[in-house]
Amino acid sequence: MSSTNSASVLLLTVVLVNALGYGCFGCSFQYASINFEWLSASSVKFTIQSQWRRNFTGSPACLVPSASLAQQWGLWSALASAANGEVVDIVGIDSSQSSATTIVFNAGDGTTYPIRLQITEISLTENFVHGVSVIYHTYSSPASLPRNFPAMLSGCCWQATGDLASNSSVNGGGEFRSTVRINPQYLNSSVIVRSLPRQIVGPFLMKLRLPSSSASGVSARYYRLGQGYDERGGALLPAAAGFNGSDYLEGLLTVDGKQLVAAREYPMVVEVACNLPNPSFVPVAFTVIAYSDLLWRQKPSFVSAPVLTDASGVQSGLPVIQAFVGFEVVVALAASTTRGGARVSKIRSPSPPDGSYLANAVEQGLPGSHTRRVDWRWTPAPGQSGRHYVCLEAVDSGAFPPLSSGQHCLALDVRAVAPTPAFLSPIPAAVFSTPLAAPLAFQLVGEAANPYDELTIAASTPLAPGQLLTGGTNRTTSLRAGDSSVARVVATWSWRPGLTLGGYRASLCFTLRGRGGPADERCVVVAVERCRYRVAAGETFESVAKVPAAPLPCPWSRRLYGAHLACPPDMRAPLPSFPPPPTLAEAHGCDGMDA
Repeated sequence: MSSTNSASVLLLTVVLVNALGYGCFGCSFQYASINFEWLSASSVKFTIQSQWRRNFTGSPACLVPSASLAQQWGLWSALASAANGEVVDIVGIDSSQSSATTIVFNAGDGTTYPIRLQITEISLTENFVHGVSVIYHTYSSPASLPRNFPAMLSGCCWQATGDLASNSSVNGGGEFRSTVRINPQYLNSSVIVRSLPRQIVGPFLMKLRLPSSSASGVSARYYRLGQGYDERGGALLPAAAGFNGSDYLEGLLTVDGKQLVAAREYPMVVEVACNLPNPSFVPVAFTVIAYSDLLWRQKPSFVSAPVLTDASGVQSGLPVIQAFVGFEVVVALAASTTRGGARVSKIRSPSPPDGSYLANAVEQGLPGSHTRRVDWRWTPAPGQSGRHYVCLEAVDSGAFPPLSSGQHCLALDVRAVAPTPAFLSPIPAAVFSTPLAAPLAFQLVGEAANPYDELTIAASTPLAPGQLLTGGTNRTTSLRAGDSSVARVVATWSWRPGLTLGGYRASLCFTLRGRGGPADERCVVVAVERCRYRVAAGETFESVAKVPAAPLPCPWSRRLYGAHLACPPDMRAPLPSFPPPPTLAEAHGCDGMDA
């Protein structure tokens, strides 16, 4: 739905129909994260992820006089028809009705742009719209720009700024600002913050993770709270939040939920450093929601590795998954709720790596005891090696408010080149021999450190008639992350040589190959003896004499070991031990006719 199509077009957040004389109002801001990419020495692409309320609960200090019930119902109906992929305008409070400014993005050189939002998710029950805005800007003289010059998203209003106990006008709202600081000496891309737009905290001390890395996999250098008015506007950050010790290097923000009022929303602004020295900074402005002890115990939980909720209701550590460019990663997710009458309505990832998606959703159980399963899938593309993150949450369908599981994240270490597979067995140049007409078989085992690789074993030298190679492929279904740490394949070579092949000896070579990239080769020797019987360890003259169709034992044993060997008085005496033990095929005078 384009905002230019009609006079009654929907303008996002609290948007009253233009025909009624109203603009697109604020008091709806919940989240913004801005990243940038240098396209040339003077051109930059800004990407703004943002989230907004669909309506407001504010006072006249925040908005124009309250809309009528009919106007509100008309807005609700219009929003209900919005869909993912549509583009709408974020306009903000009309300056004729308030001192607050229209919502704009200032590129830092005085050029301003309106915010057009492409919707990626809209939720009626949770009362928000989430989307992406992309702005391209060219600086006329980038060399003259100061170091760490600011580019800024600003407007009104951030309702959470009025939800602080220190603000007498609860829900009054205040101006928000979200500022990028760009260093033109470094033309590298910024990091992208992957954390959730709304973070929940329980009535205790806990840490919120703010994972960030660039599109090319370079992790953030460090974090700090918003430093001034340009970075946070009118937001008054709660004193209950801060970075403890070295947590600023990892993006672990400590929040003391005991100091927050349950059911209230609190603004939070963090700046993330992109590079050193003289770092550029990108902002993440998000909303913290305080849960009561009862709601915290009722919220959904993730119940399947590698993403798990622990007994205290927070994520059990940060799982790290190995991935490889060009190979799909599939992470199985499952979330459950036991909240009365509720089911898990959604598992979402608001800001995932490019190219990733959720698929194959399945529901199990009934309201009050319900589980939702879904796969998160991603095939890293060239240029996406390095460290990446994805953050998720599960949401239930309970009565207002719907409850969130809270943020759960994954780290993915992506390697640009998959490791070369290697044979584990047999050993190089191994010799496999058999008497005439006896079956012979051996296994070839290969392995790769990339568990997602599709391995094959094939003969690289022609096989003789009757020789078979079976197996040799390892993939019949998609492998999910955590199923295995390696990829393995097994093939079996087998043969039964005929009576005319005595003395056959050949080198056979096999190739182990992954999906692209270099291969490993392994060669062995296959031999057929000239006799049909082999003397084994512990054999006696008597046991040899019992071989079917064998001639008299003593002459045969003389031919086997040499003319100097005479018949022993006791036929049960063991055959002489010659290191290494001889075989009939190696025995003096054995021509295959004695067996």
